[in-house]
Amino acid sequence: MMPDTDAMILKECDPTMPADRNDRREATRARIIEATSRLIGHQHGLSVRIEEICARAGISRGTFYNYFQSIDDLFVALSADLTHDFNRIVLDCILKFESFARQTYAAQYYYLERAASDPEWGWIMVHISAYGPIFGEETSQAALVSIEQGIANGEYDISDPVFGRDLALGTCLAAINTQLRQASPACRPGDAARYILRGLGVPDARIREIIADPLPSLSADLLIA
Repeated sequence: MMPDTDAMILKECDPTMPADRNDRREATRARIIEATSRLIGHQHGLSVRIEEICARAGISRGTFYNYFQSIDDLFVALSADLTHDFNRIVLDCILKFESFARQTYAAQYYYLERAASDPEWGWIMVHISAYGPIFGEETSQAALVSIEQGIANGEYDISDPVFGRDLALGTCLAAINTQLRQASPACRPGDAARYILRGLGVPDARIREIIADPLPSLSADLLIA
C-alpha cells in the first residue's frame, strides 16, 4: 500500500505533531550551539567558520541554514542561550539592592568573577560581543535600564544613559579580555567594578561604602554550568 502523502504533509505541518520530530530539531540546534561554544571558547575563536561548526556538529551546511541565516544570527542565538540563565540569577540577586550604583557594581563584579572562574565562558562573551551588543541584547538592555534609573535618582553624574551603558559594559568587556589574556590577578573583579562606578560619577565616599558591604555569592551550580 502506498503511503498517504497528503496525510504525511499535514502531519508535518500540524503543531500537534509527535514530539520526537520537534525533539530532533531541538537536539540538532543544541548540537550547533554546543559546537560553536567549543570552537569559540578560547582566545583565537573569533574567526570560526560555518564549515568548522558544521564539521564539529556533524551536520551539512544546508542543515545549518535550516536553523540559522548566518554566523551573525547564530551568535545572537548563542548569546541568548549562554547569558539568559546567568542574567536571571544575577538580576534576582541585584534587584534586592535599593541602590542602582550597588546593582551596577554587583552585576559587573559577577560577570568578571564568572569569566575568571570559567575562561571558556569568558572567551565566548568576548567573541559574541564582536558581533552585536556587548554580552548580548538581554544584558545590554538590562544595563541600559539600570543606568537610566541611576541617572533619574541622582546616583550617576552623567547625562546620557547610552554612554553610561557603553562605559560600564565596555570597561567590563575590556577587563575580561585582559583578565583572560594575562591570567593576571591584577585585574580583580572588585577593582574593575569600582572604576566603572567612578566613571559613572559616583562619589568616592559612596563607592567605598558599596565596596565595604560584601556581595552575596551566586549559586555554585550556576557558575560551573
